[in-house]
Amino acid sequence: MVAVVTEPSQAIAADSASVDASIAAYLGAGARMQTLMDLTWKLCAILAVLVALAWALRLLPVAARLF
Repeated sequence: MVAVVTEPSQAIAADSASVDASIAAYLGAGARMQTLMDLTWKLCAILAVLVALAWALRLLPVAARLF
């Protein structure tokens, strides 16, 4: 088996701008997903606290008080 090493061609160098744009788009999507996940877990935590508070104050319907 023989490995051949070649110099980068002009086509690869010309594509570096499109590669950089693709990487930037990927990183931007990751940042947006991180923001969405952060908001989601905070909303879920607030909801859990509200449900626990309602349960402790006996404000839930009878079916939810079985436990």
